[in-house]
Amino acid sequence: PNMFDKPNKDAFYIITVYLLKKLNPTRFHEAYRNCWPVLNHKADAEFRKTTCAWLREIMEQTANAGIKVVAS
Repeated sequence: PNMFDKPNKDAFYIITVYLLKKLNPTRFHEAYRNCWPVLNHKADAEFRKTTCAWLREIMEQTANAGIKVVAS
C-alpha cells in the first residue's frame, strides 16, 4: 500500500511494462527493444523518454481526459 511513498524506480518499470505490454505487445517490444530491461543510466533515460512519448500519444487519442503527462 505504501509502494510509492518514496520514489520507486523498480516498481515504476514493472508497472509500466506490464500495462504497455497489455495495451500493445508488438509495439512495446519494438519501442523498448533498446531500453528494456533497464540496465544503466542511458537505458533509464531512453525508457522514460519512450514512455512519455507513448503516454502523450494516448492522451491525444483520448482527448487528454483532463490529465497532463510530465517527464520526471
